[in-house]
Amino acid sequence: MADESGFSAVERDRFEQCFKRFMKFTSQGDEMSRTNLNLLLDEINSIDYSSKIATEEEANALIQFKLCRLIPLHDERLLVKVCQTVFNFTARQQLNLTESTLLAVTEYLVGGAQRCQPWALPMILQALGAVVYENVGLLTKFHDILLSRRGILIPLIEGGATEEEVLRQAVQTLENMTIKVSGQTYMEDRYASLCFDIFMKLLHKIPTTRLESMIQCKVMICTLRGLQNLLAATKIMPSEQLGPLLAGVRTSMFHGISNIPVMVPETLHPTPLSNVEPSSADKTPTSPQKSQAEDNTKGQGNKKSKKRKPKKGKEQDGDQQGQPDHGQGQDDTKLSQAMNGLSVEGQVRGEQAVFRPAWAKISSSESDFSDTEGGQSSRYRSTCAKVRQCALACLHTVIKNTDKKVMFGYWSSFIPDSVTSGNSSQIQTLFTIILKDPSPKCRMGALATLTALLDGTKTFLAAADDSDQSRTAFTAFSTVLGSTVHELHRCLLLALVSENFPLTLTQLIKCLSTLISNVPYQKMRPGLLSRVVKQVRNFLGHRDPNVRVACLTCFGAVSAIQPPLMEVCHIIQPSRTTSLSLSSSTKDLPNPVTAIKTNDPVDSGFSSNQSPESGNLEAGNVSPGLSTPSPGISGTQTPVYADPLLQSQASQTSWLIKLCVKNITPQPRGFGENGEYYTEPLPVRLESLQVLAHLTKGYFPIIRNSLPILRDLTCKCFEDSDGVIRLHTSKLLDELTQALQKDIQALDQSDGAQRLSSTEAHQFWDYILNGPIPKILQRETHNPVKAVTCDCLSNIGADVFNIISVSYCIAIIQKVQV
Repeated sequence: MADESGFSAVERDRFEQCFKRFMKFTSQGDEMSRTNLNLLLDEINSIDYSSKIATEEEANALIQFKLCRLIPLHDERLLVKVCQTVFNFTARQQLNLTESTLLAVTEYLVGGAQRCQPWALPMILQALGAVVYENVGLLTKFHDILLSRRGILIPLIEGGATEEEVLRQAVQTLENMTIKVSGQTYMEDRYASLCFDIFMKLLHKIPTTRLESMIQCKVMICTLRGLQNLLAATKIMPSEQLGPLLAGVRTSMFHGISNIPVMVPETLHPTPLSNVEPSSADKTPTSPQKSQAEDNTKGQGNKKSKKRKPKKGKEQDGDQQGQPDHGQGQDDTKLSQAMNGLSVEGQVRGEQAVFRPAWAKISSSESDFSDTEGGQSSRYRSTCAKVRQCALACLHTVIKNTDKKVMFGYWSSFIPDSVTSGNSSQIQTLFTIILKDPSPKCRMGALATLTALLDGTKTFLAAADDSDQSRTAFTAFSTVLGSTVHELHRCLLLALVSENFPLTLTQLIKCLSTLISNVPYQKMRPGLLSRVVKQVRNFLGHRDPNVRVACLTCFGAVSAIQPPLMEVCHIIQPSRTTSLSLSSSTKDLPNPVTAIKTNDPVDSGFSSNQSPESGNLEAGNVSPGLSTPSPGISGTQTPVYADPLLQSQASQTSWLIKLCVKNITPQPRGFGENGEYYTEPLPVRLESLQVLAHLTKGYFPIIRNSLPILRDLTCKCFEDSDGVIRLHTSKLLDELTQALQKDIQALDQSDGAQRLSSTEAHQFWDYILNGPIPKILQRETHNPVKAVTCDCLSNIGADVFNIISVSYCIAIIQKVQV
């Protein structure tokens, strides 16, 4: 029961009565006053603080004017009760302290920590950790006493703590001091460097120290998060510290899932083969997927969260449920909607949103576990999973803050380079977690880390080559890279078969997209891309829209591969004529988009003996007999396509175009003509438009036959009420008109290709100029849409412009000038 203000009514009444008595209380310095004060503290600490009870004004007044003044530091029994009250207000109630209260209570707790008995130290440090959380910039006057070697925390951590709980609370407080908040000053470099050194020592020492298992896990969690905070806040990464840091983090990645004795190597050494400079000829333009990922990374790196975020409730122990099946309904969809967001929740009060993605969020609640032996075992497994999460989050931050060339040298420590190493139980890599970890959050974290490791490595992977299968005594670096690329594909596809947790599945498909964007498939044997698409398309009908978006992103990465490959042509273009496929007669239809019905198959054309009905999009309805298509050119490398080779197949509409059109346009819910229509979620529609843009740019000969369909689709989308849809539609039209212009300009080439004629191009432009273009130029309020549309007009070309009527030419010029 709660009142209109969101307070728990019963507990609120108890608190108000206790608060009023506290504010009226005056100490006489006798035993009676001490007894009454003790009873008041017991009463205020007995209140249930799991729901909102107090206001910030009440908490500040009580702490600053009563607790810090009434209770002397030498009275340790009352002191620990004051610490419990402070912890309840700051950590459990999420109440902000004013600067004056913050300074007063910090000075009070520091004084208590300096003179108290060892038994009282854990409670004082717990309260101090809650107070300094996200307040490091406001407590600069206490930095020396808290962070220097002569201060309170460092001596306790380096050996002065005789109790394990004191060590844990000291490390927790030090971690909270490393959190940077936007708008606040940070600690000086000398303190940051000292904290980094302390955490590094703990990272190598704690896994092999004989501590109680839960204490050991919690110290490791604080250590890893402290390192991550420092790396994200200061960008400090001494080159001589990278190897030892990766060695410690790598060991923590497998905490609790391996029977191998724990041994922390002193350092990891980069492979000398990675010192080869990639040639400038290998450098290719950054793919759209990579650019988008970099933009997201930059955006996250500049965001800070000052305001404390409340906990979202107790986190269920889903980490220990293995790999849950798809029967999670709407809950999974709600979780997926937050996949790309950042969550805030730490061991005391939260985690810095800018530093920790959703998969790195951990809960400190232990109330979900019973005190039985089974409950204790579950609690320990859950805590071990949190250690692995924090290790992966720390590694992710290290990768983001380290030069790609430097990190490339450490690939062999995290990625297998052969089937033997990938299957060995003695060799632990990221795929050990991806394939075997029972926690879906850990699997997702490993995939996010692998994605960061792969992102931006196109110039390094350009040397990969697996076309030479001859065995020699010397293994070339290019062959090792080629084997690594094959193993990446094999393990990720193996994970794709077994993974069914929606959030992890989404990240897995995104990881595949990043891999596709960076691999030189023209140097690899054909078949890799076909296997990827064949497995990913099983998830096109997944109920979680984020999974469907990830699938489309993967198809977009395949369509954006440069140079264009014959294998991709076989993937996106049917290899035979089907009775239900659209033919070239589509050009004669008044509205070709309507020719694509909801029940049309979306056939990938992977197998010539596949029935038309097998194109159903539902997961698991793909024939296991689908075979990798044979390339049009023989050889050990994947051939680059030539336009004439596609003419025999270009009379059909690609299954991928059908899929995208269905995603973009409204579809009937039922089979009746008068049924209701529904539209896919916005991200699905946008990603479908991007896939079409990639197809148009790289594989126009395949989609040349579908020009009327794309033309009508753009006209329909320009009428959409969503400005983002119109913007992506204008970008698609820009790519389409550029490809059309190049096709017309290449008419004189004698390569045997059946190109569009100037008359067909004129008919296309005549339709567009009489359609949405005038409205866009005259009425569009979204300036980017208008700007891209003007770019489209510049693609008309001289050949088509000369045969357009003079009135059209004048109208075009007038509209552009407006």
